[in-house]
Amino acid sequence: MTNRFHGMDNKDQCKKDLLNGTCSSLSNAGNQFLDNCSELLVLDARDCANESAVVTVRTIQDVVSKTKRLYIASQSRDGDLEDFFMHENQPWPPSLAVNGKLRLPTKKSELLQHLETEGQPEPPTYFDVKVFDGAAIVHALSSNHAFTFDDYGDKVFLPWTRQQLQNSNRIDIVWDTYRTDSLKQSTGEKRGKGVRRKVGGQTKIPGNFPDFLKDPVNKEELFNFLTTKVSTHDYSDCIRRVFCMLTSTQPMSICDHEEADSKMCIHIDDALKKGSRAILVRTVDTDVIVILVGIFCNLIACYPGTCIWVAFGMGKHFQYFNINTICHNLGEDKSRGLPVFHAFTGSDTTSQFFGKAKHSAWETWNSFPAVTEAFLFMAHHPFKSLGVNSSQFQLLEEFTCHLYDKTSTLRSVTKLRQDLFSRKARTMDNIPPTQDALLQHSNRSIYQASIWTTSLQPQQNAPSPEDFGWTKTGSTWTPVWTILPEASKACRELLKCGCKKLPFCSGNCKCCSAVHWNLFVI
Repeated sequence: MTNRFHGMDNKDQCKKDLLNGTCSSLSNAGNQFLDNCSELLVLDARDCANESAVVTVRTIQDVVSKTKRLYIASQSRDGDLEDFFMHENQPWPPSLAVNGKLRLPTKKSELLQHLETEGQPEPPTYFDVKVFDGAAIVHALSSNHAFTFDDYGDKVFLPWTRQQLQNSNRIDIVWDTYRTDSLKQSTGEKRGKGVRRKVGGQTKIPGNFPDFLKDPVNKEELFNFLTTKVSTHDYSDCIRRVFCMLTSTQPMSICDHEEADSKMCIHIDDALKKGSRAILVRTVDTDVIVILVGIFCNLIACYPGTCIWVAFGMGKHFQYFNINTICHNLGEDKSRGLPVFHAFTGSDTTSQFFGKAKHSAWETWNSFPAVTEAFLFMAHHPFKSLGVNSSQFQLLEEFTCHLYDKTSTLRSVTKLRQDLFSRKARTMDNIPPTQDALLQHSNRSIYQASIWTTSLQPQQNAPSPEDFGWTKTGSTWTPVWTILPEASKACRELLKCGCKKLPFCSGNCKCCSAVHWNLFVI
């Protein structure tokens, strides 16, 4: 007992020492909280924060203050709290957005931890066909020993193609297509923009090659350049075939796909039609594995004996995934629904719910398997948007409620928002989005998932994203977060009074008293 109490005394002493040290540091630096400086300062160093940080902090302060006062006003004036929580408290839902932009997933590859590979055999040493994500290969190959782009093509890229042919009958190198009005522009902005340099044979390779590859025009010119190199190279000593193209041309059907992720499926289908069965796909993108799992049941039905392997990742993170094994362990329904689940829980063009990574989402799917019905419907009915009263959206809404509170029996995000905010004191970014914001997110997810689930169709003929939670500003697509006004703008309609002298309220009305006490904010 003495030792235990002695330990407690030590902990208390450590806390006191820490508190005294903090007070001493603040005292030596002067009381920063009494400083009337309008700039945002780091307490100990007195460094001034940059303008973007100041704007973010001021916005957060304003939103938090406004939300609290609106909530108090709604309670004190017999407001309809359910209606209050049907509205976001700012132009974009903090659970889905960061400063008006998509809240992109921090680590998509976390999903792969849940794709069981138990019982997976060893990969073969020889493949009928290898299909490569060309951009991933360019990123992986070193440019250190190349002085010009000709050097890179002749001394780096072409030797690599010959090396791959040593244990394969055919290799396909597939490139992305870069469009000015692409939905993935938000992802490009996150990764930054590189310095523009015109690609030519005698042009010097930039010192910072990864930075050069951030510019989409640079990449498009480089991929065209490498395609020409391969198409004019003499492979006469090889009886094998090399396909390197920016778009799927003969012998593949002309396709309208934008991303290599889905284009690779056209190449796989072509190889299977020609009798190949052992396929290797090389990528570093989780989306590719998700797509292959989603379409595998269709492939195995058409081409019995198909075996698809994915060589994934780089360096110490490199590993093989056998798609056959994954689909066997998941079962057909979960395999077909995986692309929709992945899109709904966060991808390059859809938001991840704040604080809800792939691990949390996967556990929720396991605990609420009923949502699989909605995932399957969206997989089988591509580019079909949902309405708020559809049974599929109601399942997605209930799934979202389970994602935010596993113990809750509520099926409405509106009621759950009210419960988590008022009873459990959750912050606004830690409660689910409003029902309308969730509907817009669901339709954005449908659009992305539909592109993945129709990967075997050369002509996807995808409709405009405008019908799926997007709006176009110039050549850029931006999310439609919600069609309902903010809570502050809808507040006068939400907070009811008993005045009969419309449109003006009497002096004793709760509306007027609320304004007088500065509880109501517009």
